[in-house]
Amino acid sequence: MTQFEFILILVAALTTTWAGLITAVAKIAIRKYKERVEYYQNPNTQIEIASHVIQNKWYTTGQEVFR
Repeated sequence: MTQFEFILILVAALTTTWAGLITAVAKIAIRKYKERVEYYQNPNTQIEIASHVIQNKWYTTGQEVFR
């Protein structure tokens, strides 16, 4: 095995590992985002948020409700 072939194999292994890590991190981020969206779309959560807004009178001060 020549030095060029060895470097080529190392680059291929590094590229494959990097792609796998990026894919795993992206899947985790997407899963967390979907869980968060699902939580805020739950009707019970929206009721809790609305009651909290009304209690703190955020609608009268013009503050952001959903951030």
